Amino acid sequence: MTVNNLASLTARFGYAFDSVLLYGKVGVSTGSVNMLTYESHLPDTDRESMTSQYVGPTIGAGVDVALNDNISVRAEYNLHFLGRKEHPWAYWSDAIYKIDKTQDVRIGINYKF
Repeated sequence: MTVNNLASLTARFGYAFDSVLLYGKVGVSTGSVNMLTYESHLPDTDRESMTSQYVGPTIGAGVDVALNDNISVRAEYNLHFLGRKEHPWAYWSDAIYKIDKTQDVRIGINYKF
């Protein structure tokens, strides 16, 4: 399984002190997941591929630190719960392929005009 793309819409809430902002995030995520299956023990088995869109809640936390009046740095962690779907495959007609969650860590630099 591969996650082809991932998008989220979140709201941030936090607490600022001095030049530091600690924050949490909640929202919704969506991701396009491509699944490829085949019978690995059989020679020349046809592979089947299916792409599905998953939607689920997301949560996260992060920190912003202002270095001066115009530049700040950010680090955050996000956890996306994408759920599960049933996929009718030729070999496993009642199989449920489950994507529990995906995670990402982001770092960045912000410039304020």
